[in-house]
Amino acid sequence: MEKTKTLLFGGSFDPIHDGHVLMAKTAAKALDANQVVFILARHPRWKTTSATPVDRAKMLEGVIISDLNFQISDIELKSEDEINYTYVTVGRYLALHPNEEVAFLIGSDQANQFDQWYAAEALAKICQIVVYERPDDELNLDLVKQYNMKAVHGPKTSASSTNIRRLRDCQTPLTVLSYIARENLYYMPELHKYLSPKRLAHSLRVARLAYEIAKANNVDYGRVYAAALLHDIGKEMNEEEALAIMKEHFPTELANLNGNSELYHQFVGAYLAKTRFKINDEEILDAIAYHSSGKEEMNLIGKILYSADKIEPGRKFDSSELIKACMTNWEDGFIEVLKANQEFLEEIGVKTENKYSQACFTYYLGKEER
Repeated sequence: MEKTKTLLFGGSFDPIHDGHVLMAKTAAKALDANQVVFILARHPRWKTTSATPVDRAKMLEGVIISDLNFQISDIELKSEDEINYTYVTVGRYLALHPNEEVAFLIGSDQANQFDQWYAAEALAKICQIVVYERPDDELNLDLVKQYNMKAVHGPKTSASSTNIRRLRDCQTPLTVLSYIARENLYYMPELHKYLSPKRLAHSLRVARLAYEIAKANNVDYGRVYAAALLHDIGKEMNEEEALAIMKEHFPTELANLNGNSELYHQFVGAYLAKTRFKINDEEILDAIAYHSSGKEEMNLIGKILYSADKIEPGRKFDSSELIKACMTNWEDGFIEVLKANQEFLEEIGVKTENKYSQACFTYYLGKEER
């Protein structure tokens, strides 16, 4: 009987991200593996996890359910060992699955310190060690040869569990992001300090739509989601405090608003994102700072955030056609949203006195709001 080829992929997955999925799919294809089995670490040797094993498992389940060749093993979750060593785990897995031929997937950083692993030589004898090698990786070829590793070449990815936990770049499926929001993990407790339940619900709808628009157009969905989730964190600050921040940190912008206090929140939001959430990504901060007014020469994140904020499904009008336009082409969709917003303001008799909205309409539509 021919054995099933299984690729084991262990990790803390705190949380799982798109880089993990890319590694698994690339390596499985290269090895012609029948299945990928994710082994969730209960007690990682070199890491301290943020989420509980149960939460990490639930997030992992939300990802693997979309791929019939992905499975999860709870072998380490059931372990009572103080530290889970890969050699012990693989040995236990083989004992439970004698009809499988297994390989174990690691990253290049782990490959370059493989000689420090517990029972490294014994591990390399009971299973094939597979290394995911990115274009800019420098593998220690001596270790590769010593442990008979197989290198699998794949594209570079910037996806990072650390970036997701810190709300820097959320390159993970929406199922994971929805779970994080629902279970109040990672960045969510801090968000609750600035957003009421109603405002948070709006922000989550905007973030989801912005992610979906970016993903549909194969553009920067991870950073778009982060910006969208943070965009309204200055919205519920009282006007006196907001004005003080504007005077101290945004005096030029304050003057250009011509007394429109409704727009303080976008600049205050950028300030809070930088000082309280430690966001140093200038494109994200710029997107937050002009998400409501718009401006000339907006960046990609800013345009998608502007669109998603104006047309998220919770708004009191049918935005389905505008959403469809953005999904089809985010740049053309942004122009359509901008036109619709300008027409709406004209209909209700609101004149955009601030320089940023005027500049935005003129730059992209060729005319000022009347």
